[in-house]
Amino acid sequence: MKPILESIEPQVDASLISVRHSWLTIDGYIGWHMHPEIEIVYMVSGRGELYVGDSITRFVEGDLILLGPNLPHCYNEDEHLDTPFTILMVQFDQEALISPMSRLPELNGVTQLIDQASRGLKFSGLKNSSEADHLNAAVDQQGLLRLTSLLHLLNGLSENTDRESLAGEGFYTDQGEFSADKMALIVNYIKQNLQSEIVQSDIAERVGMTSSSFSRFFRNAAGRTFVSFVNLVRTSEACRLLAFSEDSIAQIAFSCGYHNLSNFNRQFRELRGTTPTSYRAAVKKTA
Repeated sequence: MKPILESIEPQVDASLISVRHSWLTIDGYIGWHMHPEIEIVYMVSGRGELYVGDSITRFVEGDLILLGPNLPHCYNEDEHLDTPFTILMVQFDQEALISPMSRLPELNGVTQLIDQASRGLKFSGLKNSSEADHLNAAVDQQGLLRLTSLLHLLNGLSENTDRESLAGEGFYTDQGEFSADKMALIVNYIKQNLQSEIVQSDIAERVGMTSSSFSRFFRNAAGRTFVSFVNLVRTSEACRLLAFSEDSIAQIAFSCGYHNLSNFNRQFRELRGTTPTSYRAAVKKTA
């Protein structure tokens, strides 16, 4: 699958697609993909990892994700959850819907928001919020009412400063290099071998590439080195364990493949902007 480009069929009587999805399981993984449409996803229930460009972050109930065009992403749901994975999703063509209105001064905030979404944005804690209400309405309504609800939603998000940029500044993926099949294999291999040493040459052989060609492919496709990406996956799993287990930090470090606690603390702080202890305390405080 090269390049990865999801084809979204437009509706003949609408300028946007809005759906409600619910799965008892998504088999752990919704594969890497990208599409030219802007995507808004609200997490009604479920939790897991969100891969966007060169970043990995956690998502939980009440999070909303805004993704710009052609931004590679995938969802990896936590296993063994008792609740279904449920989302509200809206997709629309920026050129068809937003660009014709971009000269209106009333939409300056919305057009700036869409520009910032080129890296992906995460808004947290929106359960029972007006933004969630507007997205629910956009999914349930038809015609002009649905379009109006979307504009209310985008306006509310443009005024919400509690947001997190996802992909790194200047992130770029070579669509000719990006392959969902290879990325899925790579991510699954990393996750299944977190406690072990993960060697680039081993995974390169698994996807049928030399070590040097794999290094070039991965940097072009994911926007960062393979070693850096492995540390992202390790620290993302550490975030999950810090939030949802009572394991000690030393046990978590070992479970995620770090056999040196100081190295774990250093990598976690570098990639997550805080210490494991502070991260756990912050999560428990907001739970």
